[in-house]
Amino acid sequence: PILPAAIKENETIEIKLKALDPDGDQVTVNAETLPNGALLKSNIFSWKPDFLAVNNGSEIFTVSLEADDGRLSAKREFNITVSDVNRAPEIKAIKPSARTTAVAGQPVIFQIDAIDPDGDQLTYLWGLGLFESYSASDRLKRTFTSLGEKEISVTVSDGEFSAGREWQIKVVQ
Repeated sequence: PILPAAIKENETIEIKLKALDPDGDQVTVNAETLPNGALLKSNIFSWKPDFLAVNNGSEIFTVSLEADDGRLSAKREFNITVSDVNRAPEIKAIKPSARTTAVAGQPVIFQIDAIDPDGDQLTYLWGLGLFESYSASDRLKRTFTSLGEKEISVTVSDGEFSAGREWQIKVVQ
């Protein structure tokens, strides 16, 4: 018998299959049902479920095999439980560029284009200096009143993982 297995998305499982015939006949193992992307080659079952295999939680996939000696056959099933893996948000673009100049008293709009590859809802935490931060959307409008070097940062989170970017702003008259 093949015992149930458990893996995470994007992990590889390999199972060497062995079928014996009491008469000593040659036995071939064929797949009746395989999960999407799984392979059965030279009596080795292998599978690496992608990140889209499961959406939240876990899912059980059943593999059905048949061993055949040319006269008789036997069927077996086994289960593989695949657990969802959360991936970090990805930042695709920022506006303005990471190093930019701003004019004192004139608003600057900071914008970040971020996605979550799992479709999770994103939150944005904007850092505007040592003691100032705001939860906002993917855009922030800021007017600088004093001259000099400033730093703005944003952290994008899906609740488990995060990604961030920073801007270096030179405020001039």
